[in-house]
This record gives sequence, structure tokens and C-alpha cells, in this order.
Amino acid sequence: MKESSFGVLKNDLGISFRFAARNIISFVLGMLGVLVVAVVIMAVIAIIIFVPIVFGLIQGLGMESMVQFFTSFATTWSTPQGALMFGVLILLAVFILGPVIVAFGALFGMAREIVESEGTTAGGVLAWYRKRFFSLAGGGIILFLVVMGPVILSIIWVPGFVTGSLVGPTFALLMAALVLWVVVSAGMLSLLFPGIIDGLSALSAAKRSLRLSRRYFDRVFSTWLSFVGIISLTAILPLIGLLIMWFLVIPAMAIALSRVYLILTDNVQETETVSSESPDFRLVGGA
Repeated sequence: MKESSFGVLKNDLGISFRFAARNIISFVLGMLGVLVVAVVIMAVIAIIIFVPIVFGLIQGLGMESMVQFFTSFATTWSTPQGALMFGVLILLAVFILGPVIVAFGALFGMAREIVESEGTTAGGVLAWYRKRFFSLAGGGIILFLVVMGPVILSIIWVPGFVTGSLVGPTFALLMAALVLWVVVSAGMLSLLFPGIIDGLSALSAAKRSLRLSRRYFDRVFSTWLSFVGIISLTAILPLIGLLIMWFLVIPAMAIALSRVYLILTDNVQETETVSSESPDFRLVGGA
């Protein structure tokens, strides 16, 4: 069944959380390992990019002139020139954070293994990290530009947004529009990483995610919005809530979205009902 209903959504959530809990040790160890690798790569990239830039500015402008340059930039960043520089810095930040984005995408590789075989290993995420690094990085860039691009442009170009002078109904409407854009656009691309894990390029995976999200809007968005709500609730809890979010809810979301992707692309068949006689919520692997 590719359409959604309350029963189907209940199955999706039940399966994803059960499998995430069963494999929580693998997820924790795998993600800690891949994050260590990601941080090391980030540090190397940052050194390669920023050390020559800073050294060159010091040599060319002198320390005092460089401080004045950045001070001037901070006070005039809302001008076209400042906005352009801000955009360049954002792109550099995306480039540096790429390894972390890839780590998140590699999580979907572990999720796929769980969906297809009900198990995974801590080393699985590192294997997917190496195997799909550039495709996952490209997918992360697409996701960032599509979802956060309008938000960043609004921050830069809407008068009074940052200074706080934009208040009242106008500010509320703008914030509501931005939140709606983030939730909907991220939902439309929620099957991006499962597509990349499936072997597609970043662009092809984005196109397939958009196509599946439009065609099976209820199935994709019922799952996506459920996890948006669950993550929002756990994020506001004390430390224990954040731990639950990172090591249980996020893996469960990756499993659920990977499972939905495989079902919608006819790569697995799902049981339409879950009975007490099938506690493992088994999926039958397809081609």
C-alpha cells in the first residue's frame, strides 16, 4: 500500500522506532566514529581554506587594516557588497560542514541495511561514508540551498529583519512563511538521501524525491511531519531529550524514510497490517 492512512502511519512509526531501538548500539558507535572522521576532515579543510586567507590578508593589509575591514563588513553587511560577502561565507561554511552533512546522509545507509535485513553494524556507516561521500555531499548542498536559501536571502534583504525594527503582523507573517517553506521544502526532499544510497546521483535523487513526494504526498508527508513533531518535542526537553533525539529519533526517522522510499519505488513489499504474531514488523526484500 503506497497511500497513507492512520494504520499505515502507525506501522511506519512502530517499525522505525522498534528497529532503531534494536540497533541503537550500532547507531551510537557508528555515528560517533563517523563524526570523529568528519571533524578531522573539517579541521583539515578549515586549515587549508582559512589559514592562507588570513595570512594573505595580514600580509596585504596589516593586522590593523584587517580588523577595520571586518568591522566595516559587520556594520555594512546588509549592503549589496556585504550581502555578496555574506553569501560567500555561507558557501564556505557549507563546504566546511560538508563532512558532517555526509555523516548524516551515511546514516541512511545503515537505515537501508536495517530495512532490508533487520540489522546493521557500527562499521556500516563508515562504509557508506566512503562509498557515497561526494554524492551525499552534493545532496547536502542541494538540500541546504533549496531549504535555507530563501531564509538567508530574507535575512539579508528584508529591511529591519535583523535589526529588530520589523515587528508586528508583518514579522509574524514572514516568520510563518519561512517556517512553512523550510518544513515543506525539506519534506519534498526528504527522500533525497535514500535515493543517493540507492545509487542515484545527487541531482537524480533530488528529482526522484520531488516526484515521489508529489505523487504520494500523503504517505511521504505523514511520515515526515510526524518526525518533525517528535523531534520538536524532544528538542525542548533537558539533556536526556537531546540524547533521545540524536540516538533514537533521528535513526528512526532515517529508517522510516528509507522504508517509505523503498516501498514507493517497489524495492520492498510491506505488510499492510501488523499483528501480535509478527512482532518484528518484517519486510520482504524485493529486487
